[in-house]
Amino acid sequence: MPGPDTVRTTYVDFDPLGMNHARAHLTPGDAVRTLTADLLDTDRLFSAPEVADHLDPTSPIAVSVHATLHWIPDDDAVRHTLHGLVSPLPAGSTVSITHPTADHVPAIRRAQADAVADNDPTLHLRNAHRLHDLLDGLVLLPPGLAPAGSWNTGDAASTDTATWAGIGLKAA
Repeated sequence: MPGPDTVRTTYVDFDPLGMNHARAHLTPGDAVRTLTADLLDTDRLFSAPEVADHLDPTSPIAVSVHATLHWIPDDDAVRHTLHGLVSPLPAGSTVSITHPTADHVPAIRRAQADAVADNDPTLHLRNAHRLHDLLDGLVLLPPGLAPAGSWNTGDAASTDTATWAGIGLKAA
């Protein structure tokens, strides 16, 4: 397992407020870089010096895409983005995601979530079936796509969350 002195991180965001927050809270130094970029432009992401000159393309890389995909309205754009993130990674790399859903909430909360989604065109809830389809090509690590509140806690029955979480492995 790599130690803190060998782990390298590149934080990517296109939101100026998010970047200011990251720069204020991430430990500066050789191990951490920040990049202002659009996640949808994966070619630019991987060619930027903050990534290309910083991360080792011969060693597995972990990519975290959290609280992000629900802002992308089109499933094809999400699929293209995930493919663009995964394809340049070496085998053994992982992609972790979180994504809001109304799959496992009581009917009244589902109606509220649908009303929010209907009135906020920027919020796109996806169900487990759609997320599995978008993660095609990755091997989901146990416990698979699971409610975020129960992910890897051993309590697979816990569904007190409106968010899916999962980690996909790029196989050889």
